[in-house]
Amino acid sequence: MNPMDIRTDPLPEPVQGPVRELAELIIGLAGDNLRGLAVFGQATGEDYAPSTTLVRSTVVLGGMDLQLLDQLRRCGMRLGRRHHQRGLEVTPQYIDESRDSFPLELLEIQQNHVMVVGPDIFSELAFDPRDVRLQAERELKGELIALRQGLLASSGKDKLLAPLCRDALGQAIRVLRGVLWLAKAPICRTDAAILAGAQELTRIDLASFREVQAGSARSDFVSFQRFYRDVERLSDYVNHMEA
Repeated sequence: MNPMDIRTDPLPEPVQGPVRELAELIIGLAGDNLRGLAVFGQATGEDYAPSTTLVRSTVVLGGMDLQLLDQLRRCGMRLGRRHHQRGLEVTPQYIDESRDSFPLELLEIQQNHVMVVGPDIFSELAFDPRDVRLQAERELKGELIALRQGLLASSGKDKLLAPLCRDALGQAIRVLRGVLWLAKAPICRTDAAILAGAQELTRIDLASFREVQAGSARSDFVSFQRFYRDVERLSDYVNHMEA
């Protein structure tokens, strides 16, 4: 198979056209500097929802090219209409040197991605459990700070509280993926499966997380407080994990 062949068959059918368009654009712009293009996250499978899911992707380049990024930013409106989220551009060296700094982000890609172009350079990545646990601790503590700051910034407007929790949930799920990885639990492909697996492992009732994930959480202080307390309990759990 030609390394620059475009492979979209593993993706949900509605995603295949937009991803092929992205791949053709990247191949045309990057040329020989392109090492691979991966789509990851909800757009790869069961969590895909046509009306809300953004296509997340990472472009692997032999060397970082700001001119390429400038050309891509000029296509931002066009790609946005096709539900593409701003992509992540990396090099093989950056990936290797970031395994200790950003293991949760790389683990998310590793566990739930489709290589659209090029060989799979993510599946064989190895991580130090100590790095995963430390980032999980750091992210949760940062999330608690962000939630408190967001509460203050809401200026008494309850309608702003539910979006705060939605924004925090994405990072919390990434942390929970890392927690499950540390426990050597089976890989979970969907957010719902991650929440169920994490609740079973930690014995923390994550009902508030599930409500936010399902879009059924109320936008009021009581619901916000429940969500915050669950993040707090999860943070305490991670603080006492051994890696």
